Amino acid sequence: MHGFIGKTAKQNLKLSDELASAEWIAAGKAPQFMFPDSPGNAASAVYRNFIQKLSA
Repeated sequence: MHGFIGKTAKQNLKLSDELASAEWIAAGKAPQFMFPDSPGNAASAVYRNFIQKLSA
């Protein structure tokens, strides 16, 4: 599983052949969709970096 964070105007998602599923969620709800934060959890690290840059 890979996690990606993006910011854009609301649009429909277009899945490529490599993706089984995807959905838009609000940034504030992202932690509800992630595993608990731990040293091996890349998704939480990406989210923390996103929030840090967003608030800068």
